[in-house]
Amino acid sequence: MSFDLSAYVDAFREESEEHLQRLMTGVPDLEQRATDVDAIAALFRSAHTIKGGARMMGYTDVAELAHRVEVVLDGLRRGRLPLSREMVDALLAALDGLQRQIDAVTAGANPAAADPVLLARLERLTHANLKPVRPAPAAAAAAAPTEHREDDPSALSAGGPPAAPPPSPAQGEDPGSDPARVQARLPSRLGSEAGPDEGDGGAASRSEASKGWSR
Repeated sequence: MSFDLSAYVDAFREESEEHLQRLMTGVPDLEQRATDVDAIAALFRSAHTIKGGARMMGYTDVAELAHRVEVVLDGLRRGRLPLSREMVDALLAALDGLQRQIDAVTAGANPAAADPVLLARLERLTHANLKPVRPAPAAAAAAAPTEHREDDPSALSAGGPPAAPPPSPAQGEDPGSDPARVQARLPSRLGSEAGPDEGDGGAASRSEASKGWSR
């Protein structure tokens, strides 16, 4: 059974415009809110939403550029990238490119590929400044040798060192990307386009960062 994505072009465009405006408003303020993890995470989710929708719709060039923005914001929210004026400028240039691509979708044309110089700039800013992942305290404690002293009852009853936490995502991994989840969400989030929304009593309580397909 084929799945006609053309019926969802308007929904994709509207959601992308909404998240793009959030990014254009939030990115210029990053230098004043460099320690606001929640604000940076919200921007990351907006870039992630644009990328996921573009992939589902087959707009690979839009998805590629949104992914580069997403990777930079992910590094910032995890504290692995230091914020700089150059990084903010590169992100703003990428958002301008995304706006041109979304405008092409609105006009019924295929979005053009992003400027390769811009893509290389974002790639360089990411990898040149990436900080190494530091082991969590629990992981370091698990790796350290454990001393058992006969005069220390707690050492005998502790049951051994704590288990190490799950490893951090590998560098370059697409955070939160799951094609099966992206495909599953498209029809449900576009329920208002395909027909009445049945059995979804929680639609009104969805977070602001995730709504858009249902509009």
